[in-house]
Amino acid sequence: MAKVGEGDPRWLVEERPDGTNVNNWHWTEKDCLPWTKKRLPELLENLACPADDKVEYCKTTKLDTVSGEATINSRKGKIFFFYELEIKVEWEGKVNGNATVYKGKVIVPNLSEENDDDDFEVKVTYEGEAAESQTLKSAVQKSIVPPFREKIKQYLQELRSVQTAKILKTPKPNSSSSSSQASSKQDDQKQQKQEPKASRDQKTIRMRVEFRCGKKDLFETLMTPQRVMAFTQSPATIAPVVGCKFNMFGGSVQGEVTDLAPPEKIVQKWRFATWPEGHFSTVTISLNEEETGTTILNLVQTGVPYDDADRTEQGWKNYFWERIKMVFGYPYQMKKI
Repeated sequence: MAKVGEGDPRWLVEERPDGTNVNNWHWTEKDCLPWTKKRLPELLENLACPADDKVEYCKTTKLDTVSGEATINSRKGKIFFFYELEIKVEWEGKVNGNATVYKGKVIVPNLSEENDDDDFEVKVTYEGEAAESQTLKSAVQKSIVPPFREKIKQYLQELRSVQTAKILKTPKPNSSSSSSQASSKQDDQKQQKQEPKASRDQKTIRMRVEFRCGKKDLFETLMTPQRVMAFTQSPATIAPVVGCKFNMFGGSVQGEVTDLAPPEKIVQKWRFATWPEGHFSTVTISLNEEETGTTILNLVQTGVPYDDADRTEQGWKNYFWERIKMVFGYPYQMKKI
């Protein structure tokens, strides 16, 4: 992340004189355990097995225990996660022809940021030694544990996106800074109108980026407001809806979603606020997931003003791909086209 006064200011939230933690330079910490204890029951309770010739019903009932730590820290514009949790959820069920309700627990002994999101143990326990208990345990392992694991992964994604957006500080401009910015913008627009036609010639940007993550995760990172605010570290409005008007980096980037094919294609009208009034480029992003789990992102941006092409291309790398890697932990490689 660029420090104040470095990098292209169009991509950055400018420093304000109101004392806000500009660009999240100072150490801040958020305890996410209270939110965790509220969110996990919503995700993990009432997961059910389908009834069959052996099982009358079987489902998770209530969150029994969440213990440990879950925090997010911000320092010098970087985000650090720490979580180490033990999770226990109760289950109950009945077998056909037996009125007894059998019980047990689904347990995650150690959920830690030191491991990949898929790399955590899930154990199933049951009370008593009856054959019916073992039958229900098998049903839990087969039908409840897989969605249980997906819900845990959803929790981790929300921890990194929704909760990260809450820890990031965005300064509010005072009237004098707003006036200064408005004046600066008017000067830029006057200068653009006076530029010779040659400087407004257009260029096409093409990029190929290989991310080590699924295409669904990458699509959501680019199109959901919580995730966009997490990696841009600035105000943003956006939604995965055709016709949605979006802005990012405090309004420096503006546009509209014109076409979607989730999670494989995004088409946007896209512009910097400093471009000539009414001028938009067209950004087309395609996401193709390979068998290895790598997602190939191909970006084509047409209609970019020639004088802005190099800085715009560098901005995608510095303020999108690098920050997505930093916040969400998705390694990437740039490939020349």
